[in-house]
Amino acid sequence: MKLPKFKVFILSFLILIMPFLVYAKNLEKNVLPSLESYEDLKKVLDSSKKVKPFNKVAFPEVKYQSEIKLNKDDVADVAKTDGEYIYYIKNASVFIVRAYPLNKMDVVEVLNYDATSFYPKDIYVYKDNLIVVGKRHVKINKGTKLKPIILSRPMTKVFIYDIADKINIKLKRTIEIDSDYSALKMVDSRFYIITNKYIYDYSTNLDIKPKFSDSTYKKGIAGEIDFKDIKYFQGHVEPNVVLVASFNVLNQEKLDIKAFLGNPNIYISSDSIYFVVSNEGNTNIYKFKMSNGLYYIGSEAVLGNPLYVSMDEYDGCFRIATDKAIYILDENMQIKSKIDLLQSKDLSLIKFIKNKVFIVFKDKAPLVVDISNPNDIKVDGYLKADFSPDVYPIDENQFICFNLNNDIKVSLINANNVEDSKGYLQIIGDNEHYLKVLPNLVFKKDKLIALPIALYKNQNELVYQGIYVYSIEDNRMVLKGVVTHPNKFINRVLYINGTLYTISDGLIKAIDDNTFEELNKLELN
Repeated sequence: MKLPKFKVFILSFLILIMPFLVYAKNLEKNVLPSLESYEDLKKVLDSSKKVKPFNKVAFPEVKYQSEIKLNKDDVADVAKTDGEYIYYIKNASVFIVRAYPLNKMDVVEVLNYDATSFYPKDIYVYKDNLIVVGKRHVKINKGTKLKPIILSRPMTKVFIYDIADKINIKLKRTIEIDSDYSALKMVDSRFYIITNKYIYDYSTNLDIKPKFSDSTYKKGIAGEIDFKDIKYFQGHVEPNVVLVASFNVLNQEKLDIKAFLGNPNIYISSDSIYFVVSNEGNTNIYKFKMSNGLYYIGSEAVLGNPLYVSMDEYDGCFRIATDKAIYILDENMQIKSKIDLLQSKDLSLIKFIKNKVFIVFKDKAPLVVDISNPNDIKVDGYLKADFSPDVYPIDENQFICFNLNNDIKVSLINANNVEDSKGYLQIIGDNEHYLKVLPNLVFKKDKLIALPIALYKNQNELVYQGIYVYSIEDNRMVLKGVVTHPNKFINRVLYINGTLYTISDGLIKAIDDNTFEELNKLELN
């Protein structure tokens, strides 16, 4: 029987890639071995220098870093828009608001949850799908029936809704994953969730295997990940399991979950996850691709321990700065370049921005190094402007950053011309009050920058908060308008068709982006 042409093509393609898939799988198995049993888990943890024999209770810190991204569609948040509607979390409810056209601003639907059993924290909108992510707590007994030890453990819960008809929203799918989440990421139509399950006590085989459930799989009955499906970082083991779960928003494909024993630093780029683990002056980096699941690409070892905010991906290359050197690795995790660092107690941090490295010291100006050609490293000179890790892009070459003390200094950084970089805005506090920019709320649209600035008294008493909107004109920052919500704290700023929408706990204001006049407002009750 003669096969159709498209089937012949698919068969040929599978034959071609199969050896590569087998090779990649074997490579991952050699680099990241799997546990065999509970006894194996105990053996691995007991031999780890990260675990003290007399103390098997662990509360590891979640360490996660992501790309510098502003107003990008792949980031979940408490407020999102699809260009017509605004979706906003208020307390234990999700409000769906018709925001455009302006004369029809109204609440069209509210999704209410019982806060004692589920509390929403983030939302994401993809085509006609609304994803609501939050957590609930379950009780576990780490003791015996006679001597119970009841602990509360978080579970990440995800609701996926069909929102094609805003007044007839339908629940499509419900997913639960063990423990609280530390990161969310959308790659094409696939949604990724990273959680950390802390193993409070592994002296007994109770509540160690990570649990999950999916309403589309086995009728939603809870399952668990077997020990043989948990990989570990050799020489870097800690009593913590990192879970990377993903699912396709558009169909009912089975939930994919990968589990790793350890507590790595995590860097997330547009389509890759890097696990970075350090021990005794050495750092191992493991790269996984986010593509219809999670696939191992390769790993590499470098000298030194990572510095603060010292990881980055640019032009397919991963860059990392340790206390020994700066490394540039290609897409297959092979070292392309190494820049040795002089040992200095004054070294504060190293930040990558495009093809530049900003080496920041405690008591002198940052040094800027051009690494566009890894084989020909050039020193651009010392930066004249103040510098901080809170960096936000203006355009392809320019960035702003904040230096916060008792006042706010905003610096313009020109990545192509260090001499042209300068501080160009300073907002002064006083002895009794101090100002604070809330970096995670900074909003940018074209040449408009919205800075959420708060005025505090005695460092914790909020006096005033508002959004200061600036435009960048002729290399300077011009104040265009100030937006406030009386007696309310503005949480987010969104942009729809020439209109800024400022959102607080119970109010949405629509502001013209030229005149900054209030066009409409809507109270959320």
